[in-house]
Amino acid sequence: MKHTVIFDLDGTLCDITHRLHFIQGDKKDWPAFYQACVDDIPILHSFTMCQILKSWGCWIYIITGRSREVEKQTKAWLSENGITFDKLIMRPEKNYQPAVELKETFLKQYFPNLEDLHRILVVFEDSDPVIAMYESYGIPYFKVGSHLDRTEINNPDQT
Repeated sequence: MKHTVIFDLDGTLCDITHRLHFIQGDKKDWPAFYQACVDDIPILHSFTMCQILKSWGCWIYIITGRSREVEKQTKAWLSENGITFDKLIMRPEKNYQPAVELKETFLKQYFPNLEDLHRILVVFEDSDPVIAMYESYGIPYFKVGSHLDRTEINNPDQT
C-alpha cells in the first residue's frame, strides 16, 4: 500500500513572514497577501522531509488554505524550489471558511472512508486547530515549529 503524506503550505513549507503586514491591523489586503507568495522563502526542514518522503515513494498531498487565485504562482514556486507533489488542494476562490473546517472538508472529500484514512502516514502542519482536527481522526502529525504568531491573523484562511 502506497502511503500519503500531507503537507500544509503557508507556515509549513514556506515562510510567509515577509507578507504578513498585508493582513495585520484593521485594514487587510488579502489579494496582496496572496500575490506576494512568489517571494516566500522555503522552510528548509519541511522541504527536506517532503523531498525525502517523496523519494521513498510516498504520495505527497499539499493541502492549503491558500486561495486558488494564486494557483499558477504557487505551482511555479513549488517547482522552482524543487518540490514534487502528487496533489495540490487549494481553497476555492471567494471561500472564507475557517481553515480547520476547510481542511476537514478536503480530508473527507479525498479520504472518504477508514481505509483511505489509513493510507495517510503523517501530516506536517503548523496550525494547532488543524492539528487537533487531524488528531481527532487518529492521523499522526508533526507540528512544524513556527515563529509566526497565529493570533495576529484574524482571517479564517490563515493557513
